[in-house]
Amino acid sequence: MVPRNGGTGTLEMPSQVYADGGTFTMTLMEVPSILLRRPADLWAEATLRTDSRRASLLLFAIAMAGFTIYGAVLGISNGPIQAVASAAKLPALFLLTMAISFPVLHVLNLLFGGQQKASELTLITLIALAATATILVAFAPISLFFLVTGSGYSFYRLLNVAILGIASIIGFRLFVKGCNGLDKQVPETDALAPNRKGLLRTWVLLVAFVGCQLSWTMRPFFGAPDLEFSVFRKQEGNFYQSVGRAIYDVFGGEAVSKGLEASRNYPD
Repeated sequence: MVPRNGGTGTLEMPSQVYADGGTFTMTLMEVPSILLRRPADLWAEATLRTDSRRASLLLFAIAMAGFTIYGAVLGISNGPIQAVASAAKLPALFLLTMAISFPVLHVLNLLFGGQQKASELTLITLIALAATATILVAFAPISLFFLVTGSGYSFYRLLNVAILGIASIIGFRLFVKGCNGLDKQVPETDALAPNRKGLLRTWVLLVAFVGCQLSWTMRPFFGAPDLEFSVFRKQEGNFYQSVGRAIYDVFGGEAVSKGLEASRNYPD
């Protein structure tokens, strides 16, 4: 069991090296539960053994499988073709977001004296992505429930944007904790340590902005019911305007429309 530092919010990494020096031993079925319950154990098992490639492959497989499943859930609201397209695009969205943002993190980490190697940052990133995908799969039945009960396109879109946001926040909290755990190896006299913590938070915000804009570029993921299927839409507007319209439709526009319709059907 890996001890947790309750005062600093970091994950304490065990210092002992495994005596057998063997390979990563956790199975595919064990990894998701450990991701959410004891992520530091997963990190330790993956890094303190001689071969971490199997751990990386398992985490990558879990992340891609989870994103594929949830992508299909997003697209099924507009039919099987959209479901297949969204199942392919959601994993691509997360991978492209990280590919665009990761070089900035690595370079700034070096400039500010960070202790994390590129391979360690990659493994922490895979842990965060796998955790995010696992949470999305857990939310999939709730999303499908509201789809089946006829909640409406705008509500369904807004619900799933919220689910994606919650899962991403939890995943990247694990990322920040993992990086802070590695930073525990830095001497307390290191004056740049507070700057690195601020850097991590800033980078997470950058990832959020990149992901939101990239999701708009790669749309549709849901598929508007009044539009024909297409793999990509014409570039106009932005992600935030779309969310704003969905909020208006759910909490304002649809209510106003229903009120007007009721007044016509039941005149004074």
